[in-house]
Amino acid sequence: MTRTPARERLLQAAVELFSTQGVRETTTRQIAERAEVNEVTLFRQFGNKHGLLLAVIEESEVFSTLKNLDRISPVEGDTLRSKFRQYAEGRLQAFAQLPEFLLSVVAEAGRHPGEALLAHSLTQIDQALVGHLGEAIDARPHLPPLQIAALLNTLLIGWTVSRFAGVADAEWPEREDFLDSVVELFFRGAFTELPLSEAVMDLEGPLVHALLERAQKSGAQDYALLYVLFAAGLSAEEICTLKRLEQVCEKDRYLLRVENRQVPLNRHILGRAYGSYTNNPLTRYLKTRRDSEPALFLNEVGKPMMPEEVRFRWAVCTQDLVSTVGPPAIEQSRQTWYVEMFIRGVELETLSLLTGRPPEQLQPFLDRAREKLALEKALKLDQR
Repeated sequence: MTRTPARERLLQAAVELFSTQGVRETTTRQIAERAEVNEVTLFRQFGNKHGLLLAVIEESEVFSTLKNLDRISPVEGDTLRSKFRQYAEGRLQAFAQLPEFLLSVVAEAGRHPGEALLAHSLTQIDQALVGHLGEAIDARPHLPPLQIAALLNTLLIGWTVSRFAGVADAEWPEREDFLDSVVELFFRGAFTELPLSEAVMDLEGPLVHALLERAQKSGAQDYALLYVLFAAGLSAEEICTLKRLEQVCEKDRYLLRVENRQVPLNRHILGRAYGSYTNNPLTRYLKTRRDSEPALFLNEVGKPMMPEEVRFRWAVCTQDLVSTVGPPAIEQSRQTWYVEMFIRGVELETLSLLTGRPPEQLQPFLDRAREKLALEKALKLDQR
């Protein structure tokens, strides 16, 4: 979209009025008058006020500042802790530049389905943190990098909004005290290798196949989505990072790029083939796409799918299905893939590289795979 002077003035006028009056109370006529353009120009550029709001979130300088980390220059020899503190301080300063607008947009969230674009922008901000910290943030954290980033930015936004609303906390009288506490919290949790608390609850083949059959009836995208969950062992957050042009689809392999690594997309899931590398639920779904969005999966309004939307589609496809431990949870698709990969003979260190998880976190899944293999062997002996 060409950034004409009129468009720039409309975006700036919208930011100012949305911030001071709120989105609901601001009219298109007020925005046009402040921008010194005809109201018809606003409608021609953005369609309506809601379209202008989405453009502000996507294009305005206030949000591009949050996504751009050029102002943060890592110092050579910085530790992960100092880099993390540097990022947190820089983001807090950036959020402080737009508290009124941020508060107004949050208040409007949910009134229009397009507000998912705000969530998309915040996801881009989260990805900026992962990129800024580089390999350090992947150095065996207890939480996935994007979860660390999302949690941090949620805390920073909450601090900004509460301060703007006049809600002070005696525990953090100064911003520096708050930042110290945030850094300490993360380095006692997110960046600390803690014992695995995740129980192994992989799903059995008949239930998985029934789930995939139900997803197929739900639609091409649901079928492709659940196929990727079970064929690549990804989380909802990782699913949302997938891009159409970052795949390797060849006759003898299919690879998905997830953050800074590649993960194989299996043809077989628990003993059943789901097509070939070049003809499977994912490739068939992508052939139906007529849009230019780079994301692999889209929501109902054609925007990149968010993690909560992935979980919702899972809930739709698993409705009324019950496993031996209750209704299937989306995390069980990843656990099922872990166990299956070990049963197929993948080594612990290899799966650690593929998943980005430390070997000790994957050990319980290896133990589960050995248990299933031992049981299978015992049953075969009894059938002789």
